[in-house]
Amino acid sequence: MYTRVTQTVQDRGVLVRPEEVEAQITDRNLDWYRSAFDYGEDALEYWQEHKNSLKGYQGKATTKTLFWDLDAEDDFPKVQQNAIKLLQFIEEILGLADGVEVYFSGNKGMHILLRTEDEFTNSETSAICYNIAKKAGLDMSVFDTSVYNITRIFRIENTKHQKSGLFKVLLSDAEIKLSEAEIRALGKTQRDLKPISIPVKAESLKAPYIVTGK
Repeated sequence: MYTRVTQTVQDRGVLVRPEEVEAQITDRNLDWYRSAFDYGEDALEYWQEHKNSLKGYQGKATTKTLFWDLDAEDDFPKVQQNAIKLLQFIEEILGLADGVEVYFSGNKGMHILLRTEDEFTNSETSAICYNIAKKAGLDMSVFDTSVYNITRIFRIENTKHQKSGLFKVLLSDAEIKLSEAEIRALGKTQRDLKPISIPVKAESLKAPYIVTGK
C-alpha cells in the first residue's frame, strides 16, 4: 500500500509506504498533509506515468479509519456541539468508544476519527460516515461531505495551519468540552499527548449504514 504525503495543499508530494510517512515530515511548523486513503500497489506506476499525479486513479483506495470533518465559518461552538453529539452516538449507541480520536483541526473545525480493524473503500467510508452523522442528528451544514474522494488529503497531526498559525492537535475527553479560546490555546504548540485508541471491529457498520438514496 502507498500513501501520498504533501507539504501544502498545492504540492503534489510523494508516494510512500504508510510506515514511512513520519520520515517525510522535516519541519512540523509547516503545512503537512497525507492522503485520507491508502492506495494499492498499482498506484506507484500510475503516479509515475501521470507525472506525479493520482488524478483519475481508479485502483484500490481504502482506509481503516472512518472520519468526520466538522467545520463552520466563525461558529466554532456549533462545530463543538455537533462533535460532542457525534461522539455520544459513536460511544453510546454504536459502542465503539475505544476506537475514537478527536482533533482540533488547527483552524475552525474538529476531526473525529474512528480507528478500526476493517478496511473500507472511499465510497463505503462516505456512505457510512454520512449516514451515521444523519442518525446522530447532526446539523449537516457543519459536516464536510467532500472529504471522501480518492485523492483527498488531510492535515497531519502536530503540524501547523499556515493561516491560523495553530497546530492540529489531539484533544483528551475532557478537553473536547473546553471553551473555544481554551482549545485554540492548546493549538498554539505541538502536543505530547498520544492517542490511546484501540482499533475496533466495525465491519458490522456496513450493512446498516451503507444505503442508497442519501
